[in-house]
Amino acid sequence: MGLRCRHATMGRELKRVPLDFDWPLRKRWEGYINPHRKACPQDTISCHAGWSNAGKWMDQLCRFIALIGSEALVNPSEVHPERIYPHPWLQEWTYTPTPSIPTHLLESWRELSTEDRNRAFYQWRRDNPKKLIPLDAELGSFIEKLEGQENKTRHPFDRIDGYRIFLRLRELTGLPESWGICPVCEGSGMDPDSKEAFESWCKTHPPDGPGYQLWETTTEGSPISPVFPDEDSFVSYLVAEGYSENAARDFTQSGWIFSAVQIGGQVKANIHAFDVIRAKD
Repeated sequence: MGLRCRHATMGRELKRVPLDFDWPLRKRWEGYINPHRKACPQDTISCHAGWSNAGKWMDQLCRFIALIGSEALVNPSEVHPERIYPHPWLQEWTYTPTPSIPTHLLESWRELSTEDRNRAFYQWRRDNPKKLIPLDAELGSFIEKLEGQENKTRHPFDRIDGYRIFLRLRELTGLPESWGICPVCEGSGMDPDSKEAFESWCKTHPPDGPGYQLWETTTEGSPISPVFPDEDSFVSYLVAEGYSENAARDFTQSGWIFSAVQIGGQVKANIHAFDVIRAKD
């Protein structure tokens, strides 16, 4: 079996291509798409991207637990105004815990007739719209411990991992590592007959040339700018797209950057990160 080639990490990349390179913008480069992938024969029946039916249920449940824990670790005072907090899935969940009717009211209603008690109940519900019980650090630390990553320093994009929770629960129950995994494809989600060809395939890069072109590597990889004949015209294009000239030139010299970078508590998207890198240096 051949060595499986890896794709670049998500980000922005400068590629040097022929000046007449005319691959459509935002279309994944054909040389980066593995043609040998075929779905497991049990796909959508008893295989769900490598999970068995039971495994998929637990995967979704653990993801939801992870979401609760991740939201609980957020400081509400630091939430961006455009961000919905807590996450809409938690607000819309039927079983989301909400504050109960105050005990002193329940006690005062005991002496009422059934009709008056029901009227008081519905009036209280009308005057007190449903709201979530606060997600706090106590809950977040519990789910972190369930994940097995307690006391870990997390950056803004580092969420609690539902898969880690799944692995911990499977271990605690004493089930084998094969539990929850499709027995046909053994968790790969692929037709076993095509797996060797798929893993032996290696990507083919676009042709080399003197031109400058911006690519995204968030997908397998695709061009997202025209081809420019020289560095200055490429930098001018990046500046017109909203990047500083310093960041544009630093990126052109580096040739690659992550989709987002955190430096000294600041998070910057792709090429903008070079402004922070330069300031730090």
